Amino acid sequence: MAKGAKAEEKVFVDLGSMPVKTKVATDARIRAVTVKQFGDTKTLIDMAYRGNVVVIDFSAFEDTDQAKRNMVKEFMKAAVDISGAFMEVSGSLMILAGNGMPIDKVRLARR
Repeated sequence: MAKGAKAEEKVFVDLGSMPVKTKVATDARIRAVTVKQFGDTKTLIDMAYRGNVVVIDFSAFEDTDQAKRNMVKEFMKAAVDISGAFMEVSGSLMILAGNGMPIDKVRLARR
């Protein structure tokens, strides 16, 4: 250390005592919905337009396979409209997300 230079004093800062806002007020939710018929399409799309993430369970779907395909096409159009995303997780589970929220499908590697 040079003559006349002061040693740097270390200051301890307790981060636990610092106020941190961790919650953000929002109306957006993750909505888990069991779909039974094509007529539910508009309601689900409206949920996504309001910024919600809609998890759609088709396991109790009562309409035809063609009606299910048409519903999926409507969800895909809505995802483009709202700069969102739509993804099939499995044959009976799909996700529609709005407001530019991407959906990533991640595979866990086993070691």
